Amino acid sequence: MRLSRAFLVVSALCGATPSLAQFDYALSGFGTVGYATSNRSETYDRYINDRGTFMRDSVVGMQIDAKVFRDFGATVQVKGAPATNKDSRYELSVPWAFVSWRPRDDTLFRIGKQRIPYYLYSESFDVGASYDFARLPIEMYSLAPSNDFIGASFGHTWHVRDTEWSLDGYYGRNTNDFRVWARDPIPDVQTPGAQILRLIFKGGGLVLTYKDQDRLLRLGVLRASVRPANGALPASFPFVSVAPGVGYYQVSNALPGPGVETSPGVMNTLITVGANVTLSRGVTAIGEFARDIASGTQLSPRGNRGYAALLWHVDRWTPYAYYAFLKSPREQRDLYAAVDDNTVPSFIPGAAVINASQRAGADQNIAFDQSSWAAGASYSLTATSKFKGEFLRTRVRSVSQLLDVVPGDTPRNKTINTWSLSYSIVFQ
Repeated sequence: MRLSRAFLVVSALCGATPSLAQFDYALSGFGTVGYATSNRSETYDRYINDRGTFMRDSVVGMQIDAKVFRDFGATVQVKGAPATNKDSRYELSVPWAFVSWRPRDDTLFRIGKQRIPYYLYSESFDVGASYDFARLPIEMYSLAPSNDFIGASFGHTWHVRDTEWSLDGYYGRNTNDFRVWARDPIPDVQTPGAQILRLIFKGGGLVLTYKDQDRLLRLGVLRASVRPANGALPASFPFVSVAPGVGYYQVSNALPGPGVETSPGVMNTLITVGANVTLSRGVTAIGEFARDIASGTQLSPRGNRGYAALLWHVDRWTPYAYYAFLKSPREQRDLYAAVDDNTVPSFIPGAAVINASQRAGADQNIAFDQSSWAAGASYSLTATSKFKGEFLRTRVRSVSQLLDVVPGDTPRNKTINTWSLSYSIVFQ
C-alpha cells in the first residue's frame, strides 16, 4: 500500500511539474547460448571437458535504465548464469542496482551495486554480442571471482581537441564465492571436489582512459583487502622433520606440528593496462596486462597475466587470433612443487594420510603457470547478433588451479584443446 501511494505521488509530480520532474526508461536484454567441449576428461575452467557443456558460456540478462528528475537515473540488471557456489546449477543474480547523478554532461556519480572497471570489457563481458571473441581470455578474465561491488563511484571526462580523457574512481565492498579444487580425500578431514570459500572484498581504485579516433588506452590501479567470511587463510606451511631427510609440510592442524601459519586476510595491489588500437583498415590490435601484488600469505593468487590479440574485420566476418598467459611468481610455483612432490616412506606412522595431505596442501596454493593460443571468428548475422566459433589450445606447465585434477594425478604438462560454438544477441 505504501509503495502504491509513493508511486501515485511520483506520477502526480511528473505530470504536474514537467519542468522539474521527468521519467523515462529503456528496457534491454542480452543472451548467449554457448557450447564447449575439449579433448580431456579432466574439467577445465570449471565446466569444460570431453563430455561437452552448455554451462560455461550460456547466460541471459535483462536491464532497465530509468531517468528521473532530469539529472538522476537508476539502473537494475538481472542475470541468469551458472551459480558461483555450485557447479551443477544456474542462479539469478543482480550484478547492477545503482542510482546515478549527472550534475553536468562531463561528470557522473553512482551509488549502489555496480561493476569494477578491471578490464577493457568490464561493463560488457556478460554481453557476448558486444565483442568478437567466443570467450574472453580466461588467463586475464579470472582476476577475481566476481567483478561487482557495492559502493560509490565517480567519473569525469575532459575533451582536448579530438581526444577524450576520463578518470573513474570507486570504493566499496562485496562478498564473493571463490572455488578451490581438492584432488584427494583425507579421512575425517577433506572430501575431494570443489571447495567454495566465501571471501569479503573491500577497497577501491582509479582508472584513467584515453580515447581518440583509432585508440583506446587504459591504466588502472586497485588497492583492496580480501578476507574469508569465516576463519582465516593459510599463510604458509611449516616443515616438520621426522627423520634425517624425511618430513612433511604441516598443511592442516590435524597433523602433528607447530601449527599452520594463518593470516586474517590478504592485501592486494593490482595494476592493469589495456589497449584497443586500429592498426590499419579493418585490422585491430587488443591487449591487456595485469600485475597482482599480494601480501599476507604465500598462497594467494598473484603474479602476471595478460593477452594480445589481432582481429581482422572483413564485411560481416571477423577472424581473430590471440595469445594469453598466466604465471605466478617462481617462489610460489616452487612451493607448490615442493609440497605436491613431498612424500614420506610407508613405515612412517600415518604415511598414507600424510602423503594425501601434501597434495591437499598443494591444492590450497592458488598458483598458475599456463599459456594459451586461440584462433576463431565471429559472424554478424545482424547488427545485434553474432555467431562465433573458436579453437583454443592451453598448455599447463607446472600448475594451474583452473584444471580439476583427478585423484593421485598432477596438473603438470597438460595440454587442453577446446572447441567452442556460441550465438549471442542483444535487444532493446
